[in-house]
Amino acid sequence: LDSDRAQMPASNMKLVTTAAALVLLGPGWHFTTRAEAGGALVDGTLQGDLVLRAGADPLFDEHARGSVDALL
Repeated sequence: LDSDRAQMPASNMKLVTTAAALVLLGPGWHFTTRAEAGGALVDGTLQGDLVLRAGADPLFDEHARGSVDALL
């Protein structure tokens, strides 16, 4: 569809997005995800539940609804 129309490549937008994140958040920024085990390890196998608790990632924060404004 519209193969003859010039468009900005998505890869260039990824560079702009990455540059903005580096400027605003800094190169040392990281999201923290805690892993919690609900049981014992037996022969290398978890006997119980594995729970991942994401923190500060707007994609996992139900109140942020994908917004990163609180982080910036």
